[in-house]
Amino acid sequence: MDDTLDTAATKAEQAVADALTNVNELSCLRAADFADRLEQVRKRDAGLADLLASFQATAVARRDQALARLNGEPYEAAPAILVPSEEVKAFALKLKAEKDGLAQASNAEERAKITAEKAELEDRKTLSANKSKLVTRRDLLTIDDAYGKALADVQTRGITQRANELLDTHLTTAVVTQFDAERTRFDIMHLNVGLARKSGQTKAEFEVNPKTKLTKVTSEILSEGEQRALALAGFLTEVALTDGSGAIVIDDPVSSLDRDRSVKVAERLAEEALKRQVIVFTHDIVFFNELCRTADAQGIEPVTVALFSDKSAAGKIDAAGMPWKGLNVAKRIGRIKNDSAQLSKVHASSPADYEVAVKNLYGRLRDTYERVVEEIIFRDIVRRGTDVIQTQLLRYVCLSDAFAIRFHEGMTRANTHSHDNPAADTVSVPTPAEFAKDIDELELLIAGLKADSDAAEAARPQMKPKK
Repeated sequence: MDDTLDTAATKAEQAVADALTNVNELSCLRAADFADRLEQVRKRDAGLADLLASFQATAVARRDQALARLNGEPYEAAPAILVPSEEVKAFALKLKAEKDGLAQASNAEERAKITAEKAELEDRKTLSANKSKLVTRRDLLTIDDAYGKALADVQTRGITQRANELLDTHLTTAVVTQFDAERTRFDIMHLNVGLARKSGQTKAEFEVNPKTKLTKVTSEILSEGEQRALALAGFLTEVALTDGSGAIVIDDPVSSLDRDRSVKVAERLAEEALKRQVIVFTHDIVFFNELCRTADAQGIEPVTVALFSDKSAAGKIDAAGMPWKGLNVAKRIGRIKNDSAQLSKVHASSPADYEVAVKNLYGRLRDTYERVVEEIIFRDIVRRGTDVIQTQLLRYVCLSDAFAIRFHEGMTRANTHSHDNPAADTVSVPTPAEFAKDIDELELLIAGLKADSDAAEAARPQMKPKK
């Protein structure tokens, strides 16, 4: 029995000795420079440094516990050990990336690339810090450049030089052809005028024959009307041959022109309005009406603005719109309705003011009845202020007895309430409702006249050309 115990004791002692021999020295964790290494880690990753410090303290404590137990010495229980293996792996990858970066930086080409990227980042940082100043400066430079170009464009010498360049480039058969076409439209082909250069400027010269030219300029040869027509032909030639569809502005184009040629100008401008915006300034109400008529014929709805001047300024916009003489029947009725909107209020506040207002509106209504004769009944065949007679529209004229009576009655009411009746007459002032009814009667009359005219045309046998 003693031998058995001795053998077991010997084996146990040997096992303890073997275990003591196999206890890991933890040379890295217990190294004298561990604290320095830990500090290097902390500079890059403080969290990982704390985990490693905790791991080192726990590992050393557990080793000391194991040695005490193997030596039969008293010991304290060591805390559970947590190994930050994943964090260490991630840190190792990070260090490897840094190492690779440093290796690349050692290459001259890569180093130059990194230096350039750094410089760009520094520039971006500087630009970001001064963004508002730089944007302001950029905008000022843009404006300054625009002013410089504008000043260059308005220099007289530059304009003349550019005009000469354009003439040298574009004074071709196409220009001559277009110029002749425009002169034909205005019926001035009898003027033997061509385009020529003289003294570095463009002037139209009156040609006596193909071999000789007068030394006089056109202003000393042609009448004012001929000069105006010729100027319009030249201007419209330039417009026709210029790229784009920019707006054109024409001021009083028919000054000094006869009525026949004014009609031709109106037709030409309406035709041009199909391609671009055409702005016309005129004080000639007859020409204005021609423009509106030709615009309607082209399917264009003209926009009209009335201007006036006083002692303070010129070019003021008349809030009331187009002068009464320039309005057609539909617009006149619209103006009357608009002006009569306040009749009820005036009627309730001042019968005297109301009488003046309604009398004036009945005068407008009488004017409109007169324009109905011209525009609706006779379909603008003959218009006051123009020499145009559209005989082809005679077939639309249709006035039944019933409509003639209604027209007479309406015109009579308008005359009665717009004229200054004798004091002995007991003509009562119409109420706002009665005036509104008279306007309605006129609109119904116009609708009926148009319907009768269209129906008569539709029922008429269509004219067939003779063989």
